[in-house]
Amino acid sequence: MRFWIWCGISLIWTTCLRAEDLLSLADSLYAWGNHSEAITEYRRYLFFHPRTERAGYVWYRIGLAHKALGEWNRALRAFQRAEEHAQTDGERDWYRVERALIQ
Repeated sequence: MRFWIWCGISLIWTTCLRAEDLLSLADSLYAWGNHSEAITEYRRYLFFHPRTERAGYVWYRIGLAHKALGEWNRALRAFQRAEEHAQTDGERDWYRVERALIQ
């Protein structure tokens, strides 16, 4: 029962956050070394903002978090997704470098 209450409160809380606040939370979790939690928040950001122009950056950060956890295949897939959503050629090249470092 407590779990469902917590989930409901968590969902309400995160839907009330502005997009940049949610992204800032995910970045902070990553910076603190809470990589699993950061991945969750980055994915939550993408769920609530699927058409964001920041998608490339978010997938890149998901890839870095998976890389930090030693989850190489997941990191590789995230970097591929980052490439797909890159806004500029420079951004795309940066994501390719990260992907190449894993392969």
